[in-house]
Amino acid sequence: LWRTKIMKKIYALAFSLLFTLSAAAEVGTVSLWQVTPGKNQEAIARTTAFAPIMEEITGAQISVGMDQFNTIHWVQVYEDWEAWGKGGDALGQNNSEKFAEVIAKYPRTTPPIMTLADRFELNLVKMNSTDNANVSWITQWDSRQGQQQTTIANAMQFVPVHEKLGGNIAISADNLGNVYYANSFENWADMGRWIEVANASEDVATLWASLLTEEPVAEAVKHYRVRWFVQPEG
Repeated sequence: LWRTKIMKKIYALAFSLLFTLSAAAEVGTVSLWQVTPGKNQEAIARTTAFAPIMEEITGAQISVGMDQFNTIHWVQVYEDWEAWGKGGDALGQNNSEKFAEVIAKYPRTTPPIMTLADRFELNLVKMNSTDNANVSWITQWDSRQGQQQTTIANAMQFVPVHEKLGGNIAISADNLGNVYYANSFENWADMGRWIEVANASEDVATLWASLLTEEPVAEAVKHYRVRWFVQPEG
């Protein structure tokens, strides 16, 4: 699953809840963990137990979810890069006492419950407008060289149209030219209803038609369905 070709593309998994390319934006660290087959419930329980401890130590807001590929998305969001750095310093201290109880309950196993597949930092574009983002549909757009800003601008045009239909949009981007467009809902049923409405929308169709060119600026390369089981309070 985690082949070299996919590694560059996989950044979409959790970016949807974090990102912005402005200097004053929040920043985040994303860790992607591939769950061992048959260990989904153990992985969910383990990451759920670790989340509040990590929040206490680093000062980050943490979201954790799982996608249709059985990959855990661990997302730590900070107010700015200084806060991110302070969180890293704090995590580098001796925190063994704080982790002792959870480690005792979830000891290392062979094979491991999950394996770290990737870890990276990013800045933010548009945050989700709702606290009820329990599930997300994320589309990853691979921008052509030099076209990432155009891809972001095009994505932003869809925000008012999609949100008018009941969607909740977040947009993010990495340093490899990828842009991620996430639509979040309270549950899968709401997402399904939105898809039906959007497919029948003349406004959506008109906007798509206006952006179609002989030389597209980006290509949709992946779709992810993520269910979030840990989210920041408030």
